[in-house]
Amino acid sequence: MWLTLGLASLLADPDLIIRSWTECPSAAAVVREVASLLPAGTNVSAEDGGALAVKADGAAKPGDAVREVDHVEISAGAGKRWLRVRTGAGQVTQPRELPASLTCDEAARAAALLLAAWQFPGGAELSPLAPTGAASPRATPSAPPTRAPIVVASPPSRPSSPPVPPPPSEAPWRLAVGGGFSAGRSVNQYPMNAMLEIAYGRLEGIGLRAHGALSSRYSLALGPGRATWTRSSLGAGATFTGRRGPWGGQAHADVVGASLDISGEGFAVDENSRQYAVGGTLGGRVLRALGPAELWLDLSFTAWPGRNQVFLRDAAGSLDLSSFEVFLGVGTDFFVWQ
Repeated sequence: MWLTLGLASLLADPDLIIRSWTECPSAAAVVREVASLLPAGTNVSAEDGGALAVKADGAAKPGDAVREVDHVEISAGAGKRWLRVRTGAGQVTQPRELPASLTCDEAARAAALLLAAWQFPGGAELSPLAPTGAASPRATPSAPPTRAPIVVASPPSRPSSPPVPPPPSEAPWRLAVGGGFSAGRSVNQYPMNAMLEIAYGRLEGIGLRAHGALSSRYSLALGPGRATWTRSSLGAGATFTGRRGPWGGQAHADVVGASLDISGEGFAVDENSRQYAVGGTLGGRVLRALGPAELWLDLSFTAWPGRNQVFLRDAAGSLDLSSFEVFLGVGTDFFVWQ
């Protein structure tokens, strides 16, 4: 009686056929790995060119009869290995890649885990390609296995697009108020300026600024006396700032309007007068952030187009004022709002 039952068990049709067109992994290796993962009594056969039937408990027998059952197909091509399931009802699952970095034994184990997840009810991870309504793969009802199947992660069948990093948040606009002192050079003169400024912009990029300056006295000999004057100016322009850590650099360009208060000294009759001039300034700064403040070292060049003169009334003597100035200054700005 026991012999009869044993022969009946060996001659039973397989429940799952594994076919492999590659030796790494072979179908027989996959069967050996999946044997302990499938429900007891499940028959699995392997086909590697020739038929070799291996039971879930590890027994093998040649010449098994094949009926319309689920097939597992392992193929290789272009340096990759793929696994898919074709059910007896005609469903074909999406192919799953077995990573090329796996050894043959590791690839057989990974394929076995994927098959175990598909074979157990509720554990399917292989999405079918068949239309909705097609028969789902047959699952053998049984108690859960003693060892829970683990699905090995594999790359998707289609390469996914790389993640797009979120756009960087823009730095806030800041308002700064500051001032400084500068020493200059013009024709035969070494003036000094005191300056106040307001700047509005981001830490980097384009910004705006407005400034006012008052110069020390200029003085030149003219006839029997001297001509002296001071220059007060207002300017507005744009800045462009770049930074690297606490250090930074800034370029600025400004339009400047100035008022010259001129007076004579040492003449029989000293007179006062006022002239106006419009010029432009180009310059650059080295910046150093220091808490809520920023120190700067500034080099700027100012040009005064046109002709500004000081002359004596009822006399031929005259003096042309300088048409350019170069200033080197230091100062600081304080950020009052950001």
